[in-house]
Amino acid sequence: MTDIDRPHHRPHQSVAKSRNATLFKNARLCLLAVALGLGILFLHSSTIAAGQTEIGNEYVLGPQDRIRLKVLEWRASRDEVFEWSALNAEYAIGAGGQLSLPIIGEIVAGGKTPRELATAIGIGLKEHVGFIEAKHIGVEVVQYRPFYVYGIIERPGEYAFRPGLTVLQALTLAGGASRLGEAGSVRLAREIITTKGDINLLRMELASGLARKARLLSELDELNDIQKPEHQDNRVEDSSLDDALYLEGLLFHSRKDGFEAQVGVLGQLQASLEKESASLSAQLVVHDKQIQLLNEELQAVATLYNKQLTTAPRKLALERNAAQLQGERIRLETSIARANQEVRKTELSLLELKSRRLNEITSDLRQTQSKLEEATRRLATAESLFYESEIVAARTMSLNAQDQTRPIYTLVRRKSDQMLELSANENTFIEPGDTLKIEVPPAAARGVLEAVKNPRPDLLPERTNSIRSQRSTPEHADQNSRTGFMR
Repeated sequence: MTDIDRPHHRPHQSVAKSRNATLFKNARLCLLAVALGLGILFLHSSTIAAGQTEIGNEYVLGPQDRIRLKVLEWRASRDEVFEWSALNAEYAIGAGGQLSLPIIGEIVAGGKTPRELATAIGIGLKEHVGFIEAKHIGVEVVQYRPFYVYGIIERPGEYAFRPGLTVLQALTLAGGASRLGEAGSVRLAREIITTKGDINLLRMELASGLARKARLLSELDELNDIQKPEHQDNRVEDSSLDDALYLEGLLFHSRKDGFEAQVGVLGQLQASLEKESASLSAQLVVHDKQIQLLNEELQAVATLYNKQLTTAPRKLALERNAAQLQGERIRLETSIARANQEVRKTELSLLELKSRRLNEITSDLRQTQSKLEEATRRLATAESLFYESEIVAARTMSLNAQDQTRPIYTLVRRKSDQMLELSANENTFIEPGDTLKIEVPPAAARGVLEAVKNPRPDLLPERTNSIRSQRSTPEHADQNSRTGFMR
């Protein structure tokens, strides 16, 4: 190409570049318009889809609902879609149905559909911000207000709602509705096992109390060995009582040996003190004899001294010996008095030991008797509960076999500040805030109550007759009525 041709070729290149830029700009505008349209369509479609509970019914917002708000604006001057970040967030509808939004303030959301709420928000923006036209607003329900399940159900309580939820699906979430027989059988079986354990523990406690009472009575009567109770409760097994008596027998002999050892020590101390007192008394007698002889000798010497037949020193020596003997006598009397005092202290200690042992035995016997009476009452109550649980379990299983315990479904729903009770079945749709009640048919409930009051003879367990006969025997009634334990 020559230099002359180049200037003629440059205008064609400029026109091509300008044409390409125009096409690129138009394509960009088309893509932005399509993106904005798809976004708006997505917002409206999500609003409609998330706002339906039953087929064809749009969801009505209420307290505890959480919504996600999207506000978009197409700005042609910048060729972009602008998001209002101050408003784009999740919001919770308050207890009064109010929704608090930035810029707009409070707006009534309760009772509106998501589409109606979006329209109200757009009107609010126009009023508060002064927009000429409403923005593109989308409202999506992200969390529905919960519904509640109550009654004969495995896991009653609060559950999250989702659109199109039926009674059958709600029962599945809550673990399934329990028939009277199924729910009662598990509960009654657990009660029977627990009551059996309580009865065994109370019988062991009763055996231990009877053995303890026998041991205390044997200690009270100062017997050499523990005596087995004469009137034994026939609800206490012999093996349990024998084991308890063996343990109490060991304690009986240990306490008996300890008490006898203490009494023996005090008795030996008392005997030693009495022997010491007797020895001092004998010394005092001998000492008095010496004083008597010395006084006679002193009188004879005094007579001789008056006749001047003896010297004065001899007379003074005898008088000094007499004074010493008198002082020794006083010391002996003091020692005898002290020994007698120690003897009385030992006797008092021995009496206090026996009295303390007697008071301890009496107090323990009174407490043991009280615990025996309490254990007897608790055992009678536990046996009655066991008896009734077995009857109810038998009748419940019978009702379950006859298939008379299909539950009744009721929906409690709020409408215009009123609580309505609506009959339902497994295919009924549930709305947010509803309470699903599962109840027992009255006929089945009456059947269980009649089973407790009027049990069928063929359903009675074998052990119940013996239990009731034990409680009705005159011997047992006399034993329960006795409150005294002192012979």
